[in-house]
Amino acid sequence: MENQSKTVSVVEWLLTNVVMMIPFINFILMIVWAFSESIPKSKQNWAKANLIFMIIMMVLFFMLLLAVM
Repeated sequence: MENQSKTVSVVEWLLTNVVMMIPFINFILMIVWAFSESIPKSKQNWAKANLIFMIIMMVLFFMLLLAVM
């Protein structure tokens, strides 16, 4: 529980952004970070927001794809 109030450093955010550039790994890590109790709360909230955004974008993409077909 103590780790949840930990501040995420700039270096950790930079590494997070680099990892997010790797396809498929980014989605898996986003799920892990969003629902893991050992991850700081700020990173959990960031991961949850990004997951919601990714899912919305995927739905819109497939809707557009189906509309074009």
